[in-house]
Amino acid sequence: QRVFINPHEIIDLLNEVHAHEILIDGIFNGDPHPGNIFLLKNGKIGLIDFGQVQEFSLSRRLKLATLIVLLAEGTKEEIVQHYVSMGTRTRYMNPYVIEKLARLGFDRDDPEICEGKNAQLFFEGLGKLDEIIQLPDGYLMAARVGILLRGLGTWLQLPHSTAQKWAPVAKKLLDKYKDVDEQSLNSSVLVGYS
Repeated sequence: QRVFINPHEIIDLLNEVHAHEILIDGIFNGDPHPGNIFLLKNGKIGLIDFGQVQEFSLSRRLKLATLIVLLAEGTKEEIVQHYVSMGTRTRYMNPYVIEKLARLGFDRDDPEICEGKNAQLFFEGLGKLDEIIQLPDGYLMAARVGILLRGLGTWLQLPHSTAQKWAPVAKKLLDKYKDVDEQSLNSSVLVGYS
């Protein structure tokens, strides 16, 4: 039995599912490489091997959702300011380096962002330009998810922006909690919210 697939739909669905896990559910599979994604005979997708799982608090999810929306729609200055507020530190706090770090982790690693270089070499070059002291604590596995899904997209000849794909889910979360301030996030008022 042949199953016809639309690679665009698969990439969109995988990004939507993982954005939902990370931003809405707050618990996610951090290892969505192609070997853990199955195309079933009925045309549905199966996800396996949840051996690398991470849980995000509501506060962490809101910070990441804000970064995603800024990467999709914001200015360089807004991106840098927010990524610094999340905990990014470099020796000289070079805005160019900080913005590129945010984009590599949660947006794109294409020739435009990496200025024609391989993403790994570009990342290493950023560290030489301005030593990376700290990236936002706890967000590495979420960045890995986006990077793995972008890699799959590139392999399918469908390069994409993680921020653009995840922005609708991020906006949904931000809209739900638009009237909640940072102090309330750490109080018992929101216990049970998800």
